Amino acid sequence: MTVPTETLSTRTARRLALCRAGLLKPEWTGMPRRAAGRGKRAREAAHRIIRRFGYLQLDTVSIAGARSHAIVLHSRLDGFDPVLWDRQRVQQLFGFHQILEIFKPAAQRIYGYYCLPVLAGDRLFARFDIKADRTNDTLQILSRHFEGGDGSRPVSAVNAEAASTALDRYAQALRLAAG
Repeated sequence: MTVPTETLSTRTARRLALCRAGLLKPEWTGMPRRAAGRGKRAREAAHRIIRRFGYLQLDTVSIAGARSHAIVLHSRLDGFDPVLWDRQRVQQLFGFHQILEIFKPAAQRIYGYYCLPVLAGDRLFARFDIKADRTNDTLQILSRHFEGGDGSRPVSAVNAEAASTALDRYAQALRLAAG
């Protein structure tokens, strides 16, 4: 007896993974779309995301303006305040303390100290190493790496606009100016 098999294109598999991770239309998988504010509703939406994943990696480093767990939730919950974590004690939200990770030496870093991926729909198109400069209220871009190029060709207008929009949105969420 032959068992039927199904195949997926790379793009379909990628979209399925991103959808399951809550990075496309969250209503497709029953995940919340918004979590405005810092109150009970925001925490409940965050808990739904965490239950979906089964975990959330905690990180005490906030070089990019927010801690990684807040960035994960902000990227999935429109209106989520990423500094919620700094204003409330991780015990209230999770019931345990955060643990500092040990980072790679600078010589082993490929994209920078705190690199964030930038997606356009289901496509990873850039990686930015950023740093929040709270003294000057700016979000500094330490390095940019656009996918699929060696740096010898100019970045397409579409990718440049998408990158600018992503950085502006992130800076606004942190109440910083994009630098």
